[in-house]
Amino acid sequence: MASSDESTKAILAFATAILFFKMVITLAKQGAAAPRPPEDKALGAAADDELQRLTESDDEDATDREAQQPARSRDDADRPKTRRQRRRFNKKERWRRIVMNDLENIPIGLIILWVNLICDANGVVTSVCTILFVFCRIMHTVLYAYSLQPWRSVAYTTGIIAIVAASINLIIGALNGNS
Repeated sequence: MASSDESTKAILAFATAILFFKMVITLAKQGAAAPRPPEDKALGAAADDELQRLTESDDEDATDREAQQPARSRDDADRPKTRRQRRRFNKKERWRRIVMNDLENIPIGLIILWVNLICDANGVVTSVCTILFVFCRIMHTVLYAYSLQPWRSVAYTTGIIAIVAASINLIIGALNGNS
């Protein structure tokens, strides 16, 4: 049994490290998709002046146009988005949403998985749930980045099911005292 706990601990440690590096990469992609603030120029980290100017004017123009337009009717809301609106979503908003989804799901998922060890939950179930959760979180990011529905939802839901199963395993382990 100690061997099972040690292997479960190792799997959880690797999973935590993998999800940490996944978050770092995701945050870097989000940062690359969004324009840099003007003060970053002093550090040499911002895009060239022309790119910064174009990005700022696009955002300001869009805000000005939206403020000048009357409220949209329900029929207008059903109309397909323009290519520019889709591009804006894909570039900045898509990565912002990926990051927010990770921040909403990864911390609580890891907490539940690690608490399985504390409550003497079944190590095999914990390990399977951990591997499935990590795989699904990585797939969710890739599928979201490439706009692949319904697979993105399948990955998200499967990851949630893995955490629900780990939660049940946690409760069973706590009630039994030893697995």
